[in-house]
Amino acid sequence: MELDDDPGGGWLRLCADDWSAVVSVASLRRHQDSLLAGLADAALAAGRDALRLDASADVAREVVAVLRLRDSYRPPADARLAAALRHTLDFLGVPAPPALPAGAWAAAAASTAAAGWAVLHGPHDPRPPPTNADTVYVAAPLPARDTGAGEDFMLVAGTGSGSCVIGADSRAARIITACESWGPCVGIGGRAYVLGCIGSSGTQCYDPAADVWFAVAPPPSQIYDFAAAAPTGGRTIVAAGGVAGYSNGVPGGAHRSDVLALDTRARAWSAAPAGASLPRPSRGLAAAALDDHRVLFAGGSAGREAHVLDLRTWRCAPAGALRSPRVNAAAVAVGGRVLLLGGCCGETNDMLDSVEAFDAAVGAWADAGTLPLALSSAAPVVAQLRGDVPRALRLDSALGWRRPPDLHGH
Repeated sequence: MELDDDPGGGWLRLCADDWSAVVSVASLRRHQDSLLAGLADAALAAGRDALRLDASADVAREVVAVLRLRDSYRPPADARLAAALRHTLDFLGVPAPPALPAGAWAAAAASTAAAGWAVLHGPHDPRPPPTNADTVYVAAPLPARDTGAGEDFMLVAGTGSGSCVIGADSRAARIITACESWGPCVGIGGRAYVLGCIGSSGTQCYDPAADVWFAVAPPPSQIYDFAAAAPTGGRTIVAAGGVAGYSNGVPGGAHRSDVLALDTRARAWSAAPAGASLPRPSRGLAAAALDDHRVLFAGGSAGREAHVLDLRTWRCAPAGALRSPRVNAAAVAVGGRVLLLGGCCGETNDMLDSVEAFDAAVGAWADAGTLPLALSSAAPVVAQLRGDVPRALRLDSALGWRRPPDLHGH
């Protein structure tokens, strides 16, 4: 066991596998709005003296070194370990030290007219400053059919800063008040909901008509790393999986399988009808709506498993097996399919650049090309584009990424 030399008002034992280190509470709370600070506060409130990280011992050891050394930290020579560390720090909401190699970021859009994806870098990125690799972004569509606007919009909310609304056609961005919460982001009924998790400020809803955020009741249980989606045309957001926090002094930390539902009209959460659950507990899974009554949950710590939850019966049915195990992948419905983008390999924690597609008609997964960069915890949004959009990269008919001739050298 490693010991911290700075008590800072108390200690907690940080654990991973069979390794542990005693860390000062002050270092865990240094970034007050982070998931790590929320987990520490919940552990202390429950009378616990230990906090377990969902990471390998090697990664956890580096996390503790970052907390102790801060800007003087020097990253490991192992590039794979450094990448896993950055991913874990992003997840915990802890800024990466300057010496840690920066992660990549980009804005992405899907164009039905171009039948492909576009990755917009640098001056082509419609998000206003500050935009950086140390901010975790969530996003949701605000379609014109629901808002009555002349074009589709996209909400992009950053952790603590960087919230904006972007026009899908004009690509004009307007900075809005920062969201006070963070967690999965779901668009429904012309509004966007950021579903708060432990260490956050509850559920927040953005109404573009009034240009305001307002509070919605938080989930009934303290959870994080869960997935959520809303069936099209409905009023219910469904959340499933995740990791339990602490509630009423009862220790948690176990992966969850239960299903929760948010009635957006009543602004109230509830447990789904009795028996509604995933077949196995899972964290870091992805979710997307298939239609007006079915939601697909895929990947996560349950490996290659995928299931469809039918809200008419609140029962799950198998949805084939993923071609690759992936945690913290991004799911988005487009063109009658659900695309599962990137994520981390559950065995090595390496970020992935592969894409899989689920066809509900046949209930099977198929390869759907390769992304131009590896992504994890991404936030894809699909919007209807009425005009032509400059493209840095696009997916051709052979499902392979290529650079259009007019953009060579840029």
